[in-house]
Amino acid sequence: MAAESARLLCVHGWGGSGRSWDPVRRAMSRERGFAAIDLPGHAGAPGPATVPGGVAAVVADLEANGPAILVGHSLGGQVTTLAHVARPDLVVAEAVIDPAYGHPDRDRARLEEWALSVERAPLATVEAFVNGAFGPATPEGVRASVLADLRGTDPAAFASYLRSEYLDPGAIGLASASAAVLAGRRRPTLAFYSTESAADLERRTGRAKVLVWPGHGHYLHLEDPARFVTELDEWLDTLG
Repeated sequence: MAAESARLLCVHGWGGSGRSWDPVRRAMSRERGFAAIDLPGHAGAPGPATVPGGVAAVVADLEANGPAILVGHSLGGQVTTLAHVARPDLVVAEAVIDPAYGHPDRDRARLEEWALSVERAPLATVEAFVNGAFGPATPEGVRASVLADLRGTDPAAFASYLRSEYLDPGAIGLASASAAVLAGRRRPTLAFYSTESAADLERRTGRAKVLVWPGHGHYLHLEDPARFVTELDEWLDTLG
């Protein structure tokens, strides 16, 4: 399937929802199929609230609805990457936005402490993280929508996803585990980052085109959805 006609399948980040992609959908100027799923544990979606549970949900959509361009933010970027590697036959291309992988291995103990904090006070701990992740250009409406999604997430899902991203057996979030998975991609991949340092591992794998938006926060696609859609479309045009 040609990238120019393929649909988008968008996967939100930690504590998000499918509706978080509405600004991106509204910014689209081309006729293209568009879907955004709710990961298990978010917005009432059923299933195991873990990265493998999210991968299963994405693969189920691909099997039911056909190949797609996967677009994943943060946790969603880890989910789409694993779905891409598992089922490249159903993936046309992939775009990730500040994905949740490539974290330094030396921070494992700090991540364990953070997971314990999330288990003790899920919503307050995650809200503090999210408030610190907004860039200065994030519209107030986007901030309010992201925080509303947090409050619609199963509190137990926050820690279970965090552990399955970085700490559980088979987790790929730490750099030593990430590199091998990223090297397993078989379809074109575009990666958006807000800092050069965060993009370092992605660059070293040599398989993704990397775009860095200095001065933006973790939700860069929502800070400037028109720019995001334009740069995504321009890249897809190069794929034919």
